Amino acid sequence: MEQITKVVSYVKDGLLAVYYRDNDEKASEVCRQDGTVIHRSGTVPDGIVNEYYSNGKLHRSAEFKNGSEQGLCIEYYPGGEIFEKNYYRRGVLHGPSNTYRQDGLLWMEANYKNGNLHGPFTAYFDNGAVDNRTEYVNGRLHGSYVAYNRHGIVVEEGKFVRGKKQGTYRSFHETGFPSRVENYRQGKLVSCVEFDESGKAISRCGPGRGDVPEGRTR
Repeated sequence: MEQITKVVSYVKDGLLAVYYRDNDEKASEVCRQDGTVIHRSGTVPDGIVNEYYSNGKLHRSAEFKNGSEQGLCIEYYPGGEIFEKNYYRRGVLHGPSNTYRQDGLLWMEANYKNGNLHGPFTAYFDNGAVDNRTEYVNGRLHGSYVAYNRHGIVVEEGKFVRGKKQGTYRSFHETGFPSRVENYRQGKLVSCVEFDESGKAISRCGPGRGDVPEGRTR
């Protein structure tokens, strides 16, 4: 595939991106800081668009087709290590997405559909152990959620429905006993019980019991 170089610089309204093929300018665009295109001229040729750091190292490499990202995109740390691998369809994230730590260990695994998180999501600690697992549907948490400590012990578990907590949500002591058990209805806390490390209930909350404390979330 043809190789195209993308050069980005700061301008008054945001960022100016110029696309070159064999040192010949083919397209340019002015974007806001969030990536929204304000003005575009020319057409980005089909091929691999490469963007570089000031030190000459490759920053980003993406497949383009019909003027937008289509296919694999790889981003790199300034030292050359892979930071992220994503897939695009017609310019928006669509497909598997992997983010890596600088030492090469996997940091996050996700899936996108039409630009939104959709499907299983897993995050990892820097020792490679799972931090949390959950699921998304069209950009919102929907399904089971489990969080762990660095040693693989469950510290939180619950369920989300359309982005809101639903049903029983538990937090745990390192002893394995629950530290807090909450019950939610459409994202609203209905009741909760707190326990000591031996599993003994020490307090309760809910309607008619004063302020209702919020549970820990990630």
